[in-house]
Amino acid sequence: MRELKVIDLSRTRITKVPKSVMSLKKLNPLVLDGCSRLSRIPSLVKLTLLRKLDLRGCKNIKGVPNGLGMLFNLTYLGLRETGIERIPDGVVCKLKKLQHLEADDIAVKGEEVGKLRKLEALRCRFENVNELNEYTLRATTIESYSLIIGARTNLSYRRGVPGHCADKLKFINSDKFIIMYEGEYKIGETCHLPRDVKALWIRDYGGTWNISSFTGLEELEELWITGGDELSALGGSGGQPEEPERQLEERTSPPPPGDHCPNLKTISVDDCEEMKEVIGGQELDHGVTSSLFLSPIPAASPDDQLSTRKLNLKLSFLPELESICSWTGLRDLIHVIEISRCPKLKRIEMLDDASPPPSLEEIVLIEEEDGNRDKQWWESLEWVHPEAKTTLEPYVFVYLFPRLREYQS
Repeated sequence: MRELKVIDLSRTRITKVPKSVMSLKKLNPLVLDGCSRLSRIPSLVKLTLLRKLDLRGCKNIKGVPNGLGMLFNLTYLGLRETGIERIPDGVVCKLKKLQHLEADDIAVKGEEVGKLRKLEALRCRFENVNELNEYTLRATTIESYSLIIGARTNLSYRRGVPGHCADKLKFINSDKFIIMYEGEYKIGETCHLPRDVKALWIRDYGGTWNISSFTGLEELEELWITGGDELSALGGSGGQPEEPERQLEERTSPPPPGDHCPNLKTISVDDCEEMKEVIGGQELDHGVTSSLFLSPIPAASPDDQLSTRKLNLKLSFLPELESICSWTGLRDLIHVIEISRCPKLKRIEMLDDASPPPSLEEIVLIEEEDGNRDKQWWESLEWVHPEAKTTLEPYVFVYLFPRLREYQS
């Protein structure tokens, strides 16, 4: 018994772990995942050779086991779907060989996680933007991460994702994904994201903030914004209040406008009740357009390399939306536009031309019940160019999804 090296009691109905197990000094993995009746773990202090501790799904375990910080050889720690709310300060930083940390919505110190040089995969929560910044400042590049920023919530971040949204599900379950959740973003506060983040989901993030205060978006491919009642625009000032001069001076290395998201492929915005403008931009000299999402876009030319870049724009449940891109520089990138329940949207300026954008594939109108309402809305749109509507008609499709509102978070 003393020579035992492996214990796997996963998905059993045990209610406690015998104290004798904690004397097995040669124990390598201790696997208890799915033991939903298990409520406590004896001290781990003697298991110094332990390399894997798997407590995933042990929902009745409310606190980190005593002695966790003494497991210097630990390479895998699984704590997600437990009753643990946070890992105490000073524990994670001792696990210097840790390669996989699965904690999901359990709070950890950003500074401590950032110092783990062996880390390869990370799933955890940082309680605020400062903790995220501390992590980003110290962390090295890792293979995958899924980070939650904000207060702990009982709502799983996997909920609110329709089954047909395979792109969201893919990033949530793997890759390099960050969710800003139920927090408040302050004017002048810069949010430093890891420079290789692929997907950013901002959910119910309140306060007054602007996407230009996010850094590290050079490789961002997917941007989803859900909720955010006070958010009135994306890109540009968009009706946000001016920042006091003192706060502007205190901002740390603000990103230059126009160089923010050069690889962005999808922008999805839904349930923002005050949103009036999407992708606001400004016209600069010599036909150059600047946006906070995309690199400066020069006037179109035959050799323009932008032909390989395509952007999908998905908009739903935006009752105050009035404008989609009031400037024309973005039109060469638009590939698919999806629109649902945007009743005040009367003009789509970037499509108002004699010919459709070169990359345009579809204009999708999504309806919950029957296909008439959005089609009638399309018929009521106002066009300046007399041929615009006719040239766009072949690209318009009405898709039906029953009980669409049930999918919203």
